[in-house]
Amino acid sequence: MKCERCGQREATSVFTQTVNGTSKTVHLCSQCAQEQMMGGWFSDFGLGNFMGLSHSGYAPHTSKQCPNCGATLEEIRQTGLVGCAKCYETFAPELSGTIERIHGASAHVGKIPSTSRTAVQLEGRISELKTRLAKAVADQNFEQAAALRDQIRDLEAQNQQDQQGKEKAE
Repeated sequence: MKCERCGQREATSVFTQTVNGTSKTVHLCSQCAQEQMMGGWFSDFGLGNFMGLSHSGYAPHTSKQCPNCGATLEEIRQTGLVGCAKCYETFAPELSGTIERIHGASAHVGKIPSTSRTAVQLEGRISELKTRLAKAVADQNFEQAAALRDQIRDLEAQNQQDQQGKEKAE
C-alpha cells in the first residue's frame, strides 16, 4: 500500500484515531510518519484537536495576536495551550465554546483571595439574583420579581458600603 500523504513510498506505519466511536486510519511511509510525529503537518492527531481546536471549521489563517504575550490563535490551536490570562479575553469568541465543552462552564469558579472574598461573593449573589429576576419578569411573576429587585438593591447597597469602608481603611 502506498503512503496516503506523499503517494510515492510504501506505507510502513498506520495511525488510527478514534473520536466519539468514529475511527480514522492513515497509512504513512516512514518519512511522512516521522514528520507526523514531529507535529508538523497533520493536525488531526495533535493536542489542539483533542481540545476541539483543530483547523476544520475555522478560517485558514488569522493575524489576531494577544497584545500581552504575542500568542496567536494558530499557536493556541496547534499546542492546545493558552499563552496568558489576556489570551482568554483576546480570543474569547474562538475559545468560549471549547472551554465550556471541556470544563462545563466558561466562568472561573476557583479560589478567591481572602481579601476580596466577600465582595466577589456578593457580586456573584447579585448576578444570580439578576438572572432570577429576568426569568421572573419573563414568566410574568411580578411579585417574585419585586422581591428579587429588593434583595438586589439591598445587596448592592451592602456592597457599596463595604467598598467605601475599604477605601477609608486604606
